[in-house]
Amino acid sequence: MLYIAMIFIVLNIITIFFFELIEFRLVRLLSSITALLYFHFYISYKNRIIYSIFIMLVCSDVSMVFYEHYLGLITYTLWSIAIYLTLSISALRKIQWRRVTSLDYIVFILVFLFNIYILEFTVSDIRELFETRLAYYLIKITGYTGLVSCLLSAFLNATRLSFRTAYFMYALFGLIFSDFVAMLAFYYKIEPKLFFLIDRAAYLFALFFLVRHAYMAYLQKEAAKAAAILKKSSQDSISL
Repeated sequence: MLYIAMIFIVLNIITIFFFELIEFRLVRLLSSITALLYFHFYISYKNRIIYSIFIMLVCSDVSMVFYEHYLGLITYTLWSIAIYLTLSISALRKIQWRRVTSLDYIVFILVFLFNIYILEFTVSDIRELFETRLAYYLIKITGYTGLVSCLLSAFLNATRLSFRTAYFMYALFGLIFSDFVAMLAFYYKIEPKLFFLIDRAAYLFALFFLVRHAYMAYLQKEAAKAAAILKKSSQDSISL
């Protein structure tokens, strides 16, 4: 997976500096499709939630290709919201709230509120650039759901500390940071190539750790199966 990631890093850098925005978006779509295929064929872990996330990422990237069109923007934000909601629900179901400390609450919520302020300021500043109020509010909802999913992933990692939960959190941070930086690059147009480079680096970072999260889940499932078989065989031996 690391070698594939390196290939796509180089490919994305080339498209940023030598091609147009449409090719840049198509390479992102290709990156998502490759991650989905890698997950399907290499990681024999049939998890419906992870599958749905990869499929929705591909669908959102298809919408991003047509982002300048109103329907493309709307469908991209809707897919993004669906992704963040799915990840939020997945995290929420696994958090052990009794293990969350007061310090965790204070630090995580303060960081969350600061990011909400940044989101509100940024989106309000570019409000006039959106064609309709619907587009404006969908962008905000995308940001809110993304930040909520990051907050929940932080609580999950704090209460179930492991490589798997850490990879899940890294993937979410990468996705929301990628969306935010891409918004700055597209609407503010300040050093767009630099910001698009940061955007794509964050997205590839997210894809990499989402695949790693899936792989760790697969390893844990296989370990549980092996332990169950070993326990059963030992019980059979005792009964004999």
